[in-house]
Amino acid sequence: MFFFNIGSSVIFLVSTLLIKRTKYLTPLYLLAEVEVVFHQIFADYFLGANTSFHFFLLIIAFIPFFIFTNRHNIAIIFSLIPLIIFSAIEIAGPYIPPIFHINIKIEYTIKIINIVVTIFVITVMISTFSKLVTSAENKLANEVVTQAEKLQTQNERIISYQKNTIFSLSNLVENRDSDTGEHVRRTSSYVHILAKSAQANGLYPDILTNKYIDTLYRAAPLHDIGKIVVSDLILKKPGMLTPDEYNQMKRHAAEGGRIIKEILGDSDDELYTKVAIEIASAHHEKWDGTGYPNNLAGEIIPLSARIMAIADVFDALVTSRCYKEAYPIEDAFKIIEESAGSHFDPTLATLFVQNRRAIINILARYAE
Repeated sequence: MFFFNIGSSVIFLVSTLLIKRTKYLTPLYLLAEVEVVFHQIFADYFLGANTSFHFFLLIIAFIPFFIFTNRHNIAIIFSLIPLIIFSAIEIAGPYIPPIFHINIKIEYTIKIINIVVTIFVITVMISTFSKLVTSAENKLANEVVTQAEKLQTQNERIISYQKNTIFSLSNLVENRDSDTGEHVRRTSSYVHILAKSAQANGLYPDILTNKYIDTLYRAAPLHDIGKIVVSDLILKKPGMLTPDEYNQMKRHAAEGGRIIKEILGDSDDELYTKVAIEIASAHHEKWDGTGYPNNLAGEIIPLSARIMAIADVFDALVTSRCYKEAYPIEDAFKIIEESAGSHFDPTLATLFVQNRRAIINILARYAE
C-alpha cells in the first residue's frame, strides 16, 4: 500500500507533464487527479491519517496552476478538489481509526519518506515549470527578434522606396527647367556637408543633432517642389523674365510649402514634415530681409532654409541653365563669400566656402 501510494503520486506527476503536450488536456487531467485523490484517501483510510499520505494532495492542489497556465478558472477548480479533501482529512483524520495498526517507528519512517518524496516531487515540478517558462520565454524572445528584424527590414525598404520616390519626383520637377535631374542630389549633398560642418563647429547644438541633419538631407530634394505650379513657358524661357513672369516664378516657394503640408500633413514623422515645409517655403528668403515670399530676415529664417539657400544658389551658379551658362567654380565660391551678410547667413556662408574641397568633389561626382 505504501509504495503503491508513492508510485501513484509519481505516475500522476509524469502523466500531467504528458498531458501538458496534448490537446485533450482537461478530461485527461481530471481523470488522473480523481485517481490519485481517491488513492490517497484509501491510503489514509487503511494506514491512518497520521502517516501523512494526504500531504500528496497538497502537492496536487498546486499542480493545476503549472499545467493550466492560461486557464486560471479551470486551474482554481482542479486545485480546490484536492485542497478541500486535504483539509477534511486534516480535521477528521485523527478521529477515524485506521484499519491497519502500525508501530510508531514504522509510522515515523513513512513520514520521513513522505517528506523526502514530497520535496522531490515539488523540486521536479518547479524545475519542469522553470524549463517550460524558460523555453516559452526564449521562443517568445526569438519570435520578437524575428518580428523586429522583419519590421526593420520592411521599414528600411519603405524608407528606401520613399527616398527614391522623392528623388524621382524632385528630378521630374527639376527636369522641366534644366538638362539634368542631378541638381537635387548635388544640393542634398551640399546641405549635408554644410550641416555637418556647422555641427562640428558647435553651432546650434540644440537643433543640429544627427537626426536633424539626416532629416535635412532627406528633405532637401523637395525644396523646389512648388515649381510644379509654374508654367513651362516661364521655367524654360531662355531670356530674362518680365516682372509679371518673375512674380509667377516666385510663387513656387509658397506653393511648395503648401503642397508638402497637404501631402505630408498627416505623416507620423513630424520633424521631416516641418523641415520639408521650411526648406520649400523659405529657401529664397535672404539674410537682409529682401527675399521672398515673406521677407524674413536673419535668424528668423529657419536654419534648414538658410542652409538650403546656399546650396541651391551655388549649384545654380556652377551649372548651365536654359537662361545662362555655368559660372567657373571659383567665381561661384566668390559670389557666395561676397553675399555673406546680405543674401546668406554670414557664418554658414563662411563655413560653406571653407568646405571648398568637399563641395568640388560632390560637383565632380555628379558632373553633367
